[in-house]
Amino acid sequence: SGFFSSAVVMAQNSGVRSRRDVSGLVGGDVASALFEQHVDVVLSSKLQEHQSTGVVSMLRCLLGLQRVQHGTFGAILADGMGLGKTLQSIAIISTLFNAGVCLKSVVVCPAALVSNWSDEFRMWLGPQFPIVLAHGSQVVAAFEAFAREVSIPVLVTSYETLRANLHRLDVSALDMVVCDEAHKLKTVLPQ
Repeated sequence: SGFFSSAVVMAQNSGVRSRRDVSGLVGGDVASALFEQHVDVVLSSKLQEHQSTGVVSMLRCLLGLQRVQHGTFGAILADGMGLGKTLQSIAIISTLFNAGVCLKSVVVCPAALVSNWSDEFRMWLGPQFPIVLAHGSQVVAAFEAFAREVSIPVLVTSYETLRANLHRLDVSALDMVVCDEAHKLKTVLPQ
C-alpha cells in the first residue's frame, strides 16, 4: 500500500439512516455535540486533536450536514500512513452506534487486514463492543449472525468474501460501509 492508503466511509444515498432525529440532540453544531455526547470515553481520551477534528468532519458529512457532490452523503478519509484512519473510523462507528443513529455497519478490507481490524476494535472499545468476523471457516455463520442479531452492529470482512456472500446481507438494512484500502474496489467489483 502507498503513502495515502485510505479508508473510505460511506453512508447510504440518503445519509446515515436516522433511527432517531439527530437534529433534536442539541442546537448548534450537531456533529460536534453528537461526538462529545456519544463517543466512547476511553476512545475519546486516546484521540489526538487532528483525529477528533477528522471524526467531527466525517460525522458532518455522514449526517448530511455537509453535502458532498450532487446531493449525496458520505466521506473519504485519506491521511498519510500512521495518522489514525482506522482509529477515526472506529470512533465514527461507535459514536453513531452509541447515539442510536447507525445500528449496522460493514467494514470491508483486504483479507490480510481482517484480523487487524478485529484487534483494533478490541483494543479501542474492549471486548464488550460486539463485532463479528466473516473470515476463514466461519463466513456463513458470521453473515447469518450479523443479519439476525440486532446486538451485533459491525461485520468485518474482506472484499472477496463480501463479494461472494453479498446475497446473505440485506443491503437496505445497512447504515454504513467502511472500505479500507478503497483502491481495491476497482479490482474486486464487477465492471
